Amino acid sequence: MNSTQVVGAVAVVLAGAVLGFLAGRAIPAASSGGDPATGAPDERIAPAPRMLREIDGGWSWSRVASDDLMQFVANLRSVGCPEATIGDIIHARVWADYDKKIGRLLDPLARYWSTAAELRATADQIKALRRERDQVWAALKLETSAFDFSSALSPEKQRYVTEALKTYPKINVGADAPAADKERALQNRKARIEYLSRFLTPEELLDYRIAHDGDAFAVRNSMSGLTLSDAEFRRVFDFLDGQSLNRTNGLLAPDLEVKLRETLGDTRYSQYRQDAEALNPVLRSWARSVRLTEDQTRKLIELRSAANALGMPRYREEAAKIIQDRSLIEFYFGNPILWRGTNPPP
Repeated sequence: MNSTQVVGAVAVVLAGAVLGFLAGRAIPAASSGGDPATGAPDERIAPAPRMLREIDGGWSWSRVASDDLMQFVANLRSVGCPEATIGDIIHARVWADYDKKIGRLLDPLARYWSTAAELRATADQIKALRRERDQVWAALKLETSAFDFSSALSPEKQRYVTEALKTYPKINVGADAPAADKERALQNRKARIEYLSRFLTPEELLDYRIAHDGDAFAVRNSMSGLTLSDAEFRRVFDFLDGQSLNRTNGLLAPDLEVKLRETLGDTRYSQYRQDAEALNPVLRSWARSVRLTEDQTRKLIELRSAANALGMPRYREEAAKIIQDRSLIEFYFGNPILWRGTNPPP
């Protein structure tokens, strides 16, 4: 299921929750203790909101939903929808709308005929859309419920998550964000984690960080040369999350490498080290930046290790078949750290 489908599914669930909430408020007059003959409601029972009473047969979502987000929020408030639920619904709506816009730019076949400059331009457009999406959401000044962030926690602990996010809000920053924004986002995140550590168990806090308040994607990418078990990933994530994952000659900072060896054990660390010293993480990072597939990346790594036996002409021919984009091929062979790594030249 892709991100658009996930957001859509969340929206459906939340809409259902609102329907259920409102269904309890739209009480038919005949069952309210009023006059069965006339259908007049019992004056002792508060009438349902006017928007509901005007609709013959009950409540209609079409009377609340609106393409204008501010009007949508106002409509939900007018029928008594809880603020956190409003936040959940509008958040899902905003993300779904922008996922559609971003999806139109993500042509899966574009890499086969687009130049590197065209791919970079598309990436810039996507960044701009994400910034716009975040600005739209921030301008609405809504809060989502703790349900979104930690549904596995008890209601009491969910409230702590909500409080942490309200007191130390998440700040969405991209690679091109000002240094001050990045620092503020980091400090808020540290404060959230420290606050939650007082109320969640270590396992609960780690689950929360991996799923909602850490960079699990970056950690997994950094360790992609080693297929980690779930238990290994949790241990590695626990100390790598929030650290600089920049590499020098294929390796992380010395203190992180020491901790990684302690965490993985000698055998698994040796496997990781062999991959890292071949500069495969550098190749993977470049491949991701130009949107090569995992299969293309794997084939390049395998081909690179066999380059000496193939000879340079054959190696170039096979690499070109894998990469396919002419400008990327030229860039690849213009950088020995990519096409050769630490292997001897063909």
